[in-house]
Amino acid sequence: MKNTNPKAHLFSLLLILFAFCDITTARAQDSEPPPVLANVYVTSPMDGAINIRRKVAITSKAVTDATEYTIEISPNQDFSDSQVMVGGRMQTFNGLTYNTVYYARVKTNLNPSYGKVTTFKTIPAEALAYVTGPMNGAIDRNANLKITSHEVPGALNYTIQLSETQDFAVVAFEKTGTTRTLLFSGLKYSTLYYNRVKTNLSSLDDNPCLDVCMTTYNGCVAAAAGDPDVLAVCSSELTSCQAACPVGERIWGATRSFTTRSAESISYVLYPKNGSIDKDTKLNITANLVPGATSYTIQLSETEDFDVVNFEQTGQGRVLLFAGLNPGTTYFNRVTTNAPGAVGFGRIKSFTTKGVMISGLVLTSPSGRTGVSKETTTEANSKEITFGEFRVAVYPNPFKQKLSITITNPRQETAALTLTDMTGKVFHQSNRQTNTTVEIEETIPAGVYLLNVQTSGGRKIMKVIKTE
Repeated sequence: MKNTNPKAHLFSLLLILFAFCDITTARAQDSEPPPVLANVYVTSPMDGAINIRRKVAITSKAVTDATEYTIEISPNQDFSDSQVMVGGRMQTFNGLTYNTVYYARVKTNLNPSYGKVTTFKTIPAEALAYVTGPMNGAIDRNANLKITSHEVPGALNYTIQLSETQDFAVVAFEKTGTTRTLLFSGLKYSTLYYNRVKTNLSSLDDNPCLDVCMTTYNGCVAAAAGDPDVLAVCSSELTSCQAACPVGERIWGATRSFTTRSAESISYVLYPKNGSIDKDTKLNITANLVPGATSYTIQLSETEDFDVVNFEQTGQGRVLLFAGLNPGTTYFNRVTTNAPGAVGFGRIKSFTTKGVMISGLVLTSPSGRTGVSKETTTEANSKEITFGEFRVAVYPNPFKQKLSITITNPRQETAALTLTDMTGKVFHQSNRQTNTTVEIEETIPAGVYLLNVQTSGGRKIMKVIKTE
């Protein structure tokens, strides 16, 4: 019999409706993501921190009664390609990518849900790329030296540049190697060099193409509304976009500087030792090595101010032979070279020959011939200097108006005469025949002058004095 009771029919419909609501609510609860726990999150590095090292200890906020913490970090907001560590509330992560934003979150054994997400950004590799040796502002560095970069963990190669200008408009030197210490040779003396470093891990310079890729990616993530499948597509598209962009230049690290030493600071006689005595009157004199020099000049003088140069030798090597030195004589010595940037002589040293001092002067020739001169008086206020058979007489000395010079030589030839003051300024220069008397009547101020007489047989530098 058909039930026609309206109340019973309405009651049946209500029962069906309540059952449908229970099922719908249960399904909705099953599809909801687990709740985010507000009291579980990373406290160190603090949220938004920057310049975090590739090896970092990440610490969770302490949770009462929790015995196990799971910390997860990822360069992607959807936590794809993540690193997960389980243990205490502080976990150490290593090998993070430079100059990258990382997302971090935590959960404990008390709840399967993760807490809120925080972020931090790692340090760019170029912030670690700078020269540590020589130290910044160092002076008196060698022209050949090893330059060391600060370590950039994970870097496979280092490039170091040197420039004489702070903007590196002109790069004087550049070297690349697999180690952070590189040898530079042939630097100029007395020069300020700026230096900088980059590695294969240094960030790429601003690239508009990459900016477009990131803008597109961020829009994709916003539209995904947390859908894991869509977020995965966003990450894949970002990778493809970045790969299609042209490769930019790596960014250099901080600029520092150092200054090389002067060539003169290392131009000196190494042997005989300074202050040594009883040296032979014929000996090899050795100059200190000056990198970059291909010619060495050594001078000897019996006066510390080198008023008169008694001996001078120039050669391609730094060991030069001197012969005919006076016995029992202290010789001051100094060195100059043709090294790039060299401008004069180095520091003065001395040695003393063995024997007893004799009267006379030592002469040298450009070819290296040497001999002991004999000094004799020919007339009042005159002086005669002999070099083997080559003799020079000057009179009177001192002179007031006219200086007479007699050059005696076994054969007739041309002699070159030069009269200079102590600064090198030339007051007379001429070529005259030997075995004649030359008169110099130049109008010159009173003072001390050097007369240089040179023939094929030798050279003599004599001091003459002009009076009022």
